[in-house]
Amino acid sequence: MDFDFDLDEDRINSFLLNKLEEIKAKNEKLGVTLQDRRQFLHGIAESLNTEMDETNIKISPQPWKKIFNNKYVLGVTIENNDSRSLCNLKAILKWDSPSPLSYQVFLYEESSVPYLKTLTSPTFLCHKENCNGITNSLKKSDKVDKIAHIIVTLQLPKFIEALSYSITGNLIFQREEKSLTLVFPAVEISAYDATIHDLHNCSLLNGDTKNIVTAVSSSEETNLVLILPQEWPNSFDSTFEILCSLSKVQIAASCRKAFVAHKLSPQFDDSLLIFHAPKEANARAYNVVIYSRNMDSLMSLLHHLHQNIPGVLIIPERLYENYELQHPERISVEEETSKLKECVKREINCVMNFLRESQGTKDPDKNEFHQKFAERQLETNTHYLRLLKATSQSSDD
Repeated sequence: MDFDFDLDEDRINSFLLNKLEEIKAKNEKLGVTLQDRRQFLHGIAESLNTEMDETNIKISPQPWKKIFNNKYVLGVTIENNDSRSLCNLKAILKWDSPSPLSYQVFLYEESSVPYLKTLTSPTFLCHKENCNGITNSLKKSDKVDKIAHIIVTLQLPKFIEALSYSITGNLIFQREEKSLTLVFPAVEISAYDATIHDLHNCSLLNGDTKNIVTAVSSSEETNLVLILPQEWPNSFDSTFEILCSLSKVQIAASCRKAFVAHKLSPQFDDSLLIFHAPKEANARAYNVVIYSRNMDSLMSLLHHLHQNIPGVLIIPERLYENYELQHPERISVEEETSKLKECVKREINCVMNFLRESQGTKDPDKNEFHQKFAERQLETNTHYLRLLKATSQSSDD
């Protein structure tokens, strides 16, 4: 049998050149990653050497633990007694396990202003701009002015290598131009935690702050708009408490109402619904944030709402403006003119921020900019079309 050993040298050279280019690309990517790591470690080293007046920052000596939605939730409270804010939180945590530690960190700022019930305005309305808190005194944040809760979530370990692990680490903040480092209080998690009732007890009914941030941090967040049917005869509270059998959560918020699925179905129990009050009386559309275990749990809850509120419409929040445009009830020329101005301002600010960042030391993320700019353009175009519709309605009158 004859064998042909005459190989095409051009094809071999082309193959080797392609492999060489792939190796170069990988090396460049690794170089960038290593450079980022060096800069990050340099920042940590600088922050460790930074002198800090510890009397100005207090952190709870022992983290509290919860188990919710098959996740460990660790929480500490930090108190900033300085007039300058703490910003850009980074948490560097480790544990005594050979497996890598994967975790998420959330920051919730708590206002010290006491909640006062408004007796003279019992209607469920909100006229505030940028009202985005969970309650009147609690909101997700990226800074600490006075008091905040730092929440760390991680998947429940299987405890195969050991029956317990110790978690330690550092919290890194920035105050003006200086980096500050706080020691994250050591905490032990163990296989026996799963048998402790208090760790699983995360009742949301009384509006306990720790339980609220536990549920919010360990759940999937979905922003929706719920539109009640025309001529809906039931009150807002009775719609969800009586018809849907949801339990009301006692949260301190005049412009928010919260409900939880409590002992209704194993499929969507402990799902939390937080409704934001509309700006106008007799409104049918309500913004709602649903915190659920996963997408399957969310879908089961939505089916439950549809079954008990005949004719209800539930759509994603990002699609609501398009829905309004296609199904207008009555549009105000003045209101749409004001909204269009704000949209144009946000579109211009988006471009200006990108240009400022481009002139800095670090190149901005172009993909992130294009995505944000496309969203701003969509908002502007939507309100422009709505303004044309409002003008047409006004001329018809």
